[in-house]
Amino acid sequence: CEAGKFNDQPGMSTCQACQPGTFSPVTGAFTCLDCEPGSYAPDPGATECLLCDGTTDTGEAPGAAACVSNIIFIDRFQQGAWFLPKSRCLEAEVPSQV
Repeated sequence: CEAGKFNDQPGMSTCQACQPGTFSPVTGAFTCLDCEPGSYAPDPGATECLLCDGTTDTGEAPGAAACVSNIIFIDRFQQGAWFLPKSRCLEAEVPSQV
């Protein structure tokens, strides 16, 4: 099987694409690997996982098919924004509007 696919049944010639959230970087894989926390594979047949950007995350669980927003609250006066990286909140400054 080519990278991004696997065959878990010895003797069979058919290969299956890795499911979203998993990947296979090598040829001849017997199984696909879960993307590490903080990375994702949105499409079937991934050969690698993509990293979430600074405003998104996958949480602690492996095998994500998408990243979700870290922004959990922006106050109504736009005085600050709070982000949720992993398990704690951090206050971030919002640029003032001129």
